[in-house]
Amino acid sequence: MEQALKLSVPFACIIIALFGAPLAISTPGAAPRGAWAVCLATTFVDLLMFQLSKAVGQGGALPPTFAAWMPNLLFGAAGVWLWRKART
Repeated sequence: MEQALKLSVPFACIIIALFGAPLAISTPGAAPRGAWAVCLATTFVDLLMFQLSKAVGQGGALPPTFAAWMPNLLFGAAGVWLWRKART
């Protein structure tokens, strides 16, 4: 489990940027504090999901490798969806 987390956690930075960038560009008239709050909240949720998936993987409910990559997969899919929906 630890080996899989050592590989998946660094990718979380890329995934969070992929998720947060469309949020920042899609609301040009919104207050900057609101965008910061949304990005900070999604970062906390992502890190919380890493801790939950670590517990689930160590408990044996899911395979450890899948549990380690699950937050990246979920936030990555949401980030791709946001990129496709973002107005440019």
